[in-house]
Amino acid sequence: MEVLDHTPDFRDLSFILVTHSYVDGPTEALRDFLLKSGTRRLAYIAHPFHFAPEKKSVMLLYEKGRTIKTIKSPAIPAPQLILYPKDSVFTLLFALIAHRRYSFYVGVDPLNAALGLFLKSMGFVRYVVFYTIDYVPTRFNFRVLNSTYHAVDRFCVEHCDYTWNLSEAMTEARRREGIVGGKQIEVPLGTVPQDKQSNLSRNYEHERAVFIGHLRKGHGLELLIPAFSQVVKKVPHAKLTIIGAGPLEQSLRSAVRDRNLSSSVDFRGYIKNSREVKQIISRCAFGLAPYEPTTESFTWFADPGKPKEYISCGLPVIITSVPRFSKEIQKHEAGMIVQFDENDLAAAMFLLLTNQGLLDRMRLNAAELSKKYSWTNVFTRALAHTIKGISNAQDSLSSREYL
Repeated sequence: MEVLDHTPDFRDLSFILVTHSYVDGPTEALRDFLLKSGTRRLAYIAHPFHFAPEKKSVMLLYEKGRTIKTIKSPAIPAPQLILYPKDSVFTLLFALIAHRRYSFYVGVDPLNAALGLFLKSMGFVRYVVFYTIDYVPTRFNFRVLNSTYHAVDRFCVEHCDYTWNLSEAMTEARRREGIVGGKQIEVPLGTVPQDKQSNLSRNYEHERAVFIGHLRKGHGLELLIPAFSQVVKKVPHAKLTIIGAGPLEQSLRSAVRDRNLSSSVDFRGYIKNSREVKQIISRCAFGLAPYEPTTESFTWFADPGKPKEYISCGLPVIITSVPRFSKEIQKHEAGMIVQFDENDLAAAMFLLLTNQGLLDRMRLNAAELSKKYSWTNVFTRALAHTIKGISNAQDSLSSREYL
């Protein structure tokens, strides 16, 4: 991904961002980027996931970077299939309450993007961007539901002005499904480079590894404790921090107890505060991302956040070749690619724990790679490409009606 020499001027544009939110992610990063860029007007609409404790949808209205209004929906607990139609209704109501026309509507996931196309047909928005955060051929096990999901996805790709994909693998997967229309570009996950974070420790524990993520199948957790057990036999002072929660947490804790590793493995649980997470990670030597190579995993088609979180704190990454970003890590010598194998994982950890020169070099490379993928660069590139493409294909963006 190239680094742009300058930031385009977004001050004469207005945006609606619509997403489902649980923790801060790409849409929140885009919101913050637009506010810092001086966007004239912004409406941020966030709906809760079915598993989230918060049940209210919210709309935040901004004018020239300042919050001017916050509106929340009633809390309506409902089954998952009912929540999505409910959220669509609230999106339409919020758009009516905002009572303005907007230059761009950015919808995360097919249903939110489809709502943007409806609002475009009604004249509320001028252009619609379909922002694809996750994509997998088998999104739902229920065949009818899965077919419906992909039909809406196809419709959005073919009718939205642009589709932003986290990974080029999404474009290729759609092509295999016969979707060749639409303007699709890669908009990978970004980072907040360490030198842009205040109060993060530059001192770290040279013998501490870290894993962060949802403790579930697909993340290679079945390899983690056995491999680390091998490492501790050779490097007795080695430590492992695990940040996150999930269905495999208890089995991991049991494995740690069974192997007498309780003094070496530190379970931190789920931590909501992202700054606290970064502070913990930045004190570790390297990060672990041993994704399982299964085509049923979202990781095959997405750009997982774990490696970006590590390099943003200056940590090299031990990773399997499942996500395409692993090739960037290898190319820039910002970590190591390993096989999905307990012994290979253990060997890589042992090497970084015992070769200080290699570790220091990879830490510097990880920090440099993080700067290349800063959110500022990612969104500047994406919006510049989108605006240029729309202007070339249609007309100028200068219509005062949508400012």
